[in-house]
Amino acid sequence: MIVVFGRFSPSFDTVLSLAVLQARLAFRVREARMKRRSSQEALAFAAGIDRTYQSQIERAIGNPSLRVLCAVAEALEVDLLHLLSEDGG
Repeated sequence: MIVVFGRFSPSFDTVLSLAVLQARLAFRVREARMKRRSSQEALAFAAGIDRTYQSQIERAIGNPSLRVLCAVAEALEVDLLHLLSEDGG
């Protein structure tokens, strides 16, 4: 951990780990949506979020809250851990 001017500044490894997690989440959400043969718009509606935000999540540029992640997992009918785990389990 690096502290700059009294604020937390994540290390490079932490930032890299977060980027990997975000990319994994994006892949798993898109994969689960495609298995359901659902559009981004339909998934977004079911999860109670905007379609453009759903698109950002699937492109790993959105940073969804825990509430949004739970809503997306519920809409996809998958466990939240499936979306975040390394092996998809």
